[in-house]
Amino acid sequence: PNPRITTEWLAAASARTFAATMGLSPHMIMRQVLRTLGFFVAPLLLTLQPTDGKLLLTICVISVAAVPLDGLRQRKRCAPFPLFLLLVYTLQAACCLLFMHGMLRERSVPITQGSTPPDSPIETMSVVIAAHNEHQYMQRTLDSILET
Repeated sequence: PNPRITTEWLAAASARTFAATMGLSPHMIMRQVLRTLGFFVAPLLLTLQPTDGKLLLTICVISVAAVPLDGLRQRKRCAPFPLFLLLVYTLQAACCLLFMHGMLRERSVPITQGSTPPDSPIETMSVVIAAHNEHQYMQRTLDSILET
């Protein structure tokens, strides 16, 4: 075998052959790979956190959908890449916030839990007035309580 032919040489040659077949330079292919990896930053970060599987799946779907949309964006030349990437990140962040809001709502304890209705009507009540010169307002406060 020829000693100059190595695995690295074969990989570079196949990359050049692929690039020539597609009509792209190796620089353009590397640029496209880096752009595509940019869409998957949020899913990679979510794998490091203990999160819900639905959230990770949703963020991955957004990332996968962004790849062909980026190709369409490039063909139509409608928006610069940083703006499109910011849009994808914003959509992913909004999904994270919505999922977290839903998780917090599920975990919240209703106010009425643990309280029981009184067996008899309430006969006494404490009123705390934290105001300057509260003695001037005491009669009006008591009158309004007795009216209800």
